[in-house]
Amino acid sequence: MRKTIIMLALSMGIVSANAQENVTVEQNNGSNEQPTLTKEVYPQKEADGDLYHGLSRKLAFDRMIPPHGLEVTYDKTVHVIFPAEVRYVDLGSPDAEPLLLNVEMCDFIHDGSTVNRPNNAQEIYLKELGSESPMLVRLIMKSIHKQNKREVKHIGCKRFGIQYLLKGIYTHNGLLYFHTEIKNQSNVPFDVDYITWKIVDKKVAKRTAVQEQIILPLRAQNYATLVPGKKSERTVFTMSKFTIPDDKCLVVELNEKNGGRHQSFVIENEDLVRANTINELQVR
Repeated sequence: MRKTIIMLALSMGIVSANAQENVTVEQNNGSNEQPTLTKEVYPQKEADGDLYHGLSRKLAFDRMIPPHGLEVTYDKTVHVIFPAEVRYVDLGSPDAEPLLLNVEMCDFIHDGSTVNRPNNAQEIYLKELGSESPMLVRLIMKSIHKQNKREVKHIGCKRFGIQYLLKGIYTHNGLLYFHTEIKNQSNVPFDVDYITWKIVDKKVAKRTAVQEQIILPLRAQNYATLVPGKKSERTVFTMSKFTIPDDKCLVVELNEKNGGRHQSFVIENEDLVRANTINELQVR
């Protein structure tokens, strides 16, 4: 008798468990559409977005990282500056366009007349430029390149139909600006490999180690990499302020790629101290 009752109870439990798997779950959310549990596909994302049908515990708001919205366009890029090192980046969906994640300076160094905003709307400063605004540095270089004046007339080099000239030296707020020009008077194009600026000794004794100090430009306006035949290209370089001792000089070397028409000229300290000043009111 006891065995019969136990077997009857087990069978009723199995039947009731199978019935609960196919029963419709009632929810008090005011919706007439109700998700149905299925045994074949589990877990399954139902209509209410619950992946585990209420079995997973919801996160509180204080444990969530709220997102920050950024406006992006196809004409500008956005700077995102983090206080610490970035260790992980989630790009989201694989269908996201990497074009929208591009980071440049265009949104900070803008033209107020073009975007209908004041020019100091996003004023930033870079350590390498000191107290000078990057936007003003760019405007000064563009102004020097546009005016195209030859203030220096005694510094240059000409060999093999190539002429490399220093047209002007300018200074403003702790920065030096060098205006150079490459003239190709031959019919063969001139490919620029690299340009070096270095401070060297004027006289080097025999069996003496040569000491050179490389000067790296901070910015370059219209950096020329190719000068076609019978053409010329001009470049404006920006450098940190420096002076040259009496026994040294600044040598500028222009090297041709896969060629031998190299050019070089020398700048003395007296040329640097005669640099022209720049009036911000005349920069346009």
